[in-house]
Amino acid sequence: LYDLLFIMQNNPDLKIEIQGHICCIDKDYRNLSLDRAKQIKRFLVYNGIQDYRVKTKGFGVTQPIHPIPEATPEQAAENRRVEIEILSKTR
Repeated sequence: LYDLLFIMQNNPDLKIEIQGHICCIDKDYRNLSLDRAKQIKRFLVYNGIQDYRVKTKGFGVTQPIHPIPEATPEQAAENRRVEIEILSKTR
């Protein structure tokens, strides 16, 4: 998180989308993937990053790296992730 914060602080024109993913279940009933992304946004905003520079999206289990159910704990950990997409950067 601190690496991402550092990058955002040092690139004031950078806008990103935080994309949450989950593992191990058939459907994201509680919207955990979105909550995961929002927690990272809260951290960034709390530490001075402007709200408009960070969007969030939850993908649930729709974009797994490994098929669900995962065969190993390592596969589950890889499916349970957050990805950062750069939306725009000027300069």
